[in-house]
Amino acid sequence: MVPFERIGRVIKRSDLLRAVRRLRTRYRWPALGLLVLVFFALALWGYKQKYGNQVSWPDLVWAALAVFGDTTTIYPAHGVLLPPYPAALQVARFGAPLTLILGGLSAVVTAFSEPFTLLQIRLFRRRHLIVCGLGQFGQRLVEAFDDRGQRVVVVDAEPNRTALASCRERSIPVVAGDATSEEVLRGAGIGRAATLVAVCGNDNLNAEIGMMAHRLIEHGDAIPRGFRRRTRRLQGFIQVGNDGLCQVLESATVSAFSAGPGLPAVEIHYVNVFHSGPHILLRKYRECFAEQDGRSPHTVIVGTDPIGMRLVVGAARLWYFDHPRHDSRLQVTLLLPPDSGVKAEDLSRRYPHLQEACDLRIEAVDITDLHSPLPSLERKGSGKTTVFVCFPDEATSLEAALRMSKEFPGVQIVTINTERSARFTLLDMVAKDQSLTAITTFPLLDNVCRPENFVDTLHEQIAKALHEIFLNNRRADGTYDPQKRPTHRVWEELPEEGRESNRASARGYRGHLAQFGYKVVTTDDWDIPMPPFSADEVDRMAVMEHERWCRWMRSTRRKSPSLVPWERLPDSEKAKNYQIIRELPKELARLGLTVVKEVTETGRRIEAAAVAPSGDRP
Repeated sequence: MVPFERIGRVIKRSDLLRAVRRLRTRYRWPALGLLVLVFFALALWGYKQKYGNQVSWPDLVWAALAVFGDTTTIYPAHGVLLPPYPAALQVARFGAPLTLILGGLSAVVTAFSEPFTLLQIRLFRRRHLIVCGLGQFGQRLVEAFDDRGQRVVVVDAEPNRTALASCRERSIPVVAGDATSEEVLRGAGIGRAATLVAVCGNDNLNAEIGMMAHRLIEHGDAIPRGFRRRTRRLQGFIQVGNDGLCQVLESATVSAFSAGPGLPAVEIHYVNVFHSGPHILLRKYRECFAEQDGRSPHTVIVGTDPIGMRLVVGAARLWYFDHPRHDSRLQVTLLLPPDSGVKAEDLSRRYPHLQEACDLRIEAVDITDLHSPLPSLERKGSGKTTVFVCFPDEATSLEAALRMSKEFPGVQIVTINTERSARFTLLDMVAKDQSLTAITTFPLLDNVCRPENFVDTLHEQIAKALHEIFLNNRRADGTYDPQKRPTHRVWEELPEEGRESNRASARGYRGHLAQFGYKVVTTDDWDIPMPPFSADEVDRMAVMEHERWCRWMRSTRRKSPSLVPWERLPDSEKAKNYQIIRELPKELARLGLTVVKEVTETGRRIEAAAVAPSGDRP
């Protein structure tokens, strides 16, 4: 199950039912036309059996046509057609009027599609997903979530024909209108929805959609009477094209803390679909960045697209934490155009610890100039070499990949397709025709628009960090057993129940940090001093987390031996809470996040309460 499906109960449709619905939508009118011809032929055959040669062919055709409006035809010369009727005529006299009824209903539904769409949403959509924007992002997300069994509703002011036809084949309701309008969001069922996704291609428009949804839910204007008490939250995922702005906004949401006892009715996350690209690449090509026989891998980046440098930084960060002694470094070579302006000293200033994690070499090469020689890819002491080609346009990527394949046969080449249109690129066809097995393509848009990748927000990353700490501790104490204990599995194999528990913990920890004046922010400098949690802060945060966990367990009606007050909790269980508090900042640093101290009025009050004498606390 995907994160969207955890909000509410999702009734999954079987593949057979989905296929039937698509066939019904795509071939409805051709099927009705075929039925008309079949029943006409049956009626003609039945009358021929009844009258034989007594009636001419024009009269038989007229009688067969009359079956669609009447059951039988009266001929004065031959008398009234009385039972028994031939079997073919029996089928035609009942099937033909039914075909007309179905055709009429289909025409009415087509003519009044908008009211029927709104009625369908009102009657059959609960805890569904609303996607605002049916462009390249939106269409892929809609298809991906529909394939997962999620109920989807689409909102778009001017949907293109291709995307609209795809939604109709999948029986997905499409509301035509401005997603920032209250009436349009009400029609899409915002009051009963579980998730809202805004991918309209305009940051301001997406943000306005999120604010409008927030206002409607918070004030209860769009919530039906039966949903006045919302037991679930509305999750909002707002696409922000500016990567830096997206990180700032998402950091603010991660650090946000609700002082009330309950969860907010609306929770907004800001996402950048291309920001998660390097993380997906690192997971998919994990073996390309792994140490082999004591030798560090060699990564070659060819191209000027920013995703290449993000890939280097992500790989160097993980290598830095996996090799704390720094006895070996990741081998990285950048092949950039002479006019790129990228210098090693500039990268060292931006990423202060990049040189400690990797041996970086920058070569100025015009890859499109066939007369320009290419430098050797041999690096002393390096292991497997992998080339990542990442140019903004497909033509340059194709030319670079083919040249690298010719100059360095046997080297694995991964071409990152960052264009927003092509799903099957020209490079795929050329590689297939020429049997270039060493070349593979990575369609960035298709990968980031998968449900599990699209929702990989900072909050989700904190939940993953908490689960990784849990697994490391279980490995350390010798109780790690993923075969018998599902909660000991890695995140990708973890049951949804376990993921939800970690997400609740992440939500709780960010609240604990905020109460003590800490916040989580993104950083390019991953070798940062750990936050100076005092012993008192660790103790109090551990108690707060245990109390939060107990409330969550009771709300979900689960049982556990640890579901007791903190005073009665065994010391071994208390030590686990202390350990997570201390190790969380380090695990967040692996993800490019850091915990910093900020002076807030809440933090001052807590610090004053900690030092005030007993009985004099405010």
